[in-house]
Amino acid sequence: MAKWQVPMRKNFDFSRKCDCVHYIYDSEYTYYDGGLNLVPNYEFDATLRYENYYRGGSSVSFMLIDDANNRYSVFLSDFTDMLPHMTGGVIKGKFTFVKKGTNYGIKLVV
Repeated sequence: MAKWQVPMRKNFDFSRKCDCVHYIYDSEYTYYDGGLNLVPNYEFDATLRYENYYRGGSSVSFMLIDDANNRYSVFLSDFTDMLPHMTGGVIKGKFTFVKKGTNYGIKLVV
């Protein structure tokens, strides 16, 4: 498990599993009390379905959603690793958070 911490919105509810911030803007670093907590990285079980994809400045990410409407960002490389485990756009498994550059997402734990 990685030793870095995951940025979560203030008043993070662990029962929701995901309130992860995909990208931290400079103002959120500056005003740490204004809305972000850092929590230790962890693994969680979930059943997720593909919702859509989106493009950032220099990246492509996919959005997965669970039955409680929690959304999870997945990097292209991690989504490619998930594809063989998906059936009808749905994947069930154990996931953890990952950090690539200044962005955060989830990946399947094999």
